[in-house]
Amino acid sequence: MKKKLAGLRAKRNGQRGEHIMENTARFLNAVLIYKRYEPYKRISKSSAGKSFRAVYTEKSGCDYSVFLRDGRAGMIEVKSRQSRINKSAIDETQHHQLLDLKALGHFAYVLIYIESNWVLIDYCTFLDTEKRSYTRAQLLEIGGQHIIEEDGILTNLLEHL
Repeated sequence: MKKKLAGLRAKRNGQRGEHIMENTARFLNAVLIYKRYEPYKRISKSSAGKSFRAVYTEKSGCDYSVFLRDGRAGMIEVKSRQSRINKSAIDETQHHQLLDLKALGHFAYVLIYIESNWVLIDYCTFLDTEKRSYTRAQLLEIGGQHIIEEDGILTNLLEHL
């Protein structure tokens, strides 16, 4: 039962994060933010036009592609945690995408909702310590930026990209 509740909580937190990123994308004029959807293949027809069965065709990778007016681009992976985030929260596919972007000179960030606050951190900084997990305070201490949420919009996200 606890595992089921934890899964439901994680799903709701993920949906909340998506909603906030969509609001932020509409609010900010100097940036394009695109949600990257999970790759899947239908294996059954829709039942009454509402749902269908599907299987994943590959790992989904990072959550958002971001393009700035000044020509810079990159990706943001969004995570939501209660009090600590493990480095292992970034799966292998996401890890390689973020490192590949950095190698090509693009930005790669992890945006974390933790302890009821948003923190944006460069992926290489996130990886660059001996720690296996971080609290919000530790993320800020190593270079994470506090992102302000007002009315469901991350108002200062652009200035930290």
